[in-house]
Amino acid sequence: MNLTVAGLPGGAAAAKVFAAARGREAKIVTDVPELLAELDRAPGAVVLALGAEIDFRALAEIVRHAHRAGVPIGLIDGWRGTAAAEDHARELAHWTAALRPGVTAWLEESPLVAMHGGYGSLDLLDVAAADPGPLLRSERRITGITSHSNGIDSPLGHALLCGLREAEGEALTPYLPCAAGGPCRGAKPGPDGTLGRPRLIAPRELPGDVLVLGICDGVLPAHARFDQRGSILRGLLRPGTVRQVITTYKHWPLDEAAFLAACLLADRGTPLGEVVDMLNAAYLADPATNDDPPWVLVGDPTTVLALGDTALDEILAGPSGVLRTPDALADRVVLVDDRDDAPLWAAPVRGSAFGVWLHATAERHEHPVRVETLHTNEDHRAIRRVWTSGTRLAFTDRVFRDAAASMSGRFEYPVALAEHVGATVERLRASEPMVAVRTTLSGWSDDLVALAAAESSGWVALHEALEEAFLRLSLDATPDLERFYGASAVPAPPTEIRCPYCGSRASLTQRHVLGTGARRTAAHCDRCAAISDTDAALELAWLDGPGTVTPGEPVEYRVRLERWPDSGVGAMTGRITLRQLAPTVYDVGPRALMVDADVRRDLVLHWTPPRTLAPGFYNLGAPVVLDGTLCTLRRPLTVRGAQA
Repeated sequence: MNLTVAGLPGGAAAAKVFAAARGREAKIVTDVPELLAELDRAPGAVVLALGAEIDFRALAEIVRHAHRAGVPIGLIDGWRGTAAAEDHARELAHWTAALRPGVTAWLEESPLVAMHGGYGSLDLLDVAAADPGPLLRSERRITGITSHSNGIDSPLGHALLCGLREAEGEALTPYLPCAAGGPCRGAKPGPDGTLGRPRLIAPRELPGDVLVLGICDGVLPAHARFDQRGSILRGLLRPGTVRQVITTYKHWPLDEAAFLAACLLADRGTPLGEVVDMLNAAYLADPATNDDPPWVLVGDPTTVLALGDTALDEILAGPSGVLRTPDALADRVVLVDDRDDAPLWAAPVRGSAFGVWLHATAERHEHPVRVETLHTNEDHRAIRRVWTSGTRLAFTDRVFRDAAASMSGRFEYPVALAEHVGATVERLRASEPMVAVRTTLSGWSDDLVALAAAESSGWVALHEALEEAFLRLSLDATPDLERFYGASAVPAPPTEIRCPYCGSRASLTQRHVLGTGARRTAAHCDRCAAISDTDAALELAWLDGPGTVTPGEPVEYRVRLERWPDSGVGAMTGRITLRQLAPTVYDVGPRALMVDADVRRDLVLHWTPPRTLAPGFYNLGAPVVLDGTLCTLRRPLTVRGAQA
């Protein structure tokens, strides 16, 4: 296979080391535009030595350009300095696989958890047992892992994959508070209230010749949130134990079908660069994603593993379904629900969405009436504000009920809200009129105004109670709200924006909430992950304020709304929350309340970071309730060392 070795000035030394070992000449270019032109001219795969200064945006541009050009690329790890890059290049040039053929897969929080077992040369581990022991004892040459991650740690059952174990004795900055003596983020309180640290697994302990890491931020480029010396990737590239690593450089939506296909294709002799191209093609086929493919190979794109076992069985039987690798479509894996004679094909790789909501469609009864008279803006605003909250309250009611059902013992539907919210939702939704701007409805006006006034009388008290319940849910469950409501994506590409925190590419995706009539907008940054989940009418909400704080010094944040509601705001309340890593260790600011705001205003949230707060990186949150609907806001935050 044709192979080009190219490098930027910062990676020139490593590029020359790799090229010389392969009997080639490295092409050193001056900048990223010239590198992109080199990719266009490449006759085949390219190994890139980029150096330590390539940041998130530049890496995204390189990966996007290479995929569009159809050029498989592999990276030499240069973000930890020239010496480390040369070591990696030297070992990568002479890399060979040592373990026996096959795939061991650990899929954290996966719908496939019930299908654990052996399928020929594929071992799906029992993640529900929460014991990473079988994973660490694997002798297969492909190790596949999906889990949550920030690039420096990742849960593996009851244990934690810990990048700090790769940098013991080194002063890491920026990093999580654990590097400065703070608590481990995986710590949990024991019966006496003291924090117990989980088992910490160093990344170098992971088995496998090739690791397919389905984690966010598997590669930390320049100016990343965390010091690369404490990354998961570092442990996989230690001299003497260098692995080929397929992972991501940003946040990505999980697709187990594409992920398993990648593991199996790599084991069956597909060049690793082509495996990465397949993963990126599957990502881009999802209309809800942007055009920045997330997957990269830290390794040699021309690597082909020697065929070991014969081809996998055409049908791999499991305890609760069937996993198939169709003969004619070897580049995909599908889950088949074993239903008598009519199996359901749930997840083809191309354009797949692995989860499927099964539900009964709830009918919405609207009452179109003839518009005959005009009323004042104030009449209309009072009516519309309360009536349009019916759908929003239905959404809130749904979230609380589903959370209570799925988190028995951890969250209960608030008794104080049951009668009020339930009755309000039922009344508003049963007679929800069609109301246009500046109009009200002939014959209904007096009744509507009276009912709106009655509902508004307890509006503030209702929102304070809703906020208390939402606060408990946010703190005790760290919810991504979508976990608690079924939604289907609006069939349209996401709206591209710039992240209000880091300036990277971000996207707004609209969703229909099943059974409530509500529409939501989720904002997601490739670098900062989830930013907000709000009612679609608001488009985007964010916390405007300092990104770095000092313990003991008061700060102020403003809740900014991209779009101010047409009818103004009847009630809006929220507060700052900061999780200090353990489930019951958090700090909460005072509640702020805004009522009857007809013109644009910001909800101002005050907070004083505790003096005991360890320095490091955190996520600052704000659960907000606005006229019946729930909004989650999140932003990155760095805490300085306390002033003497």
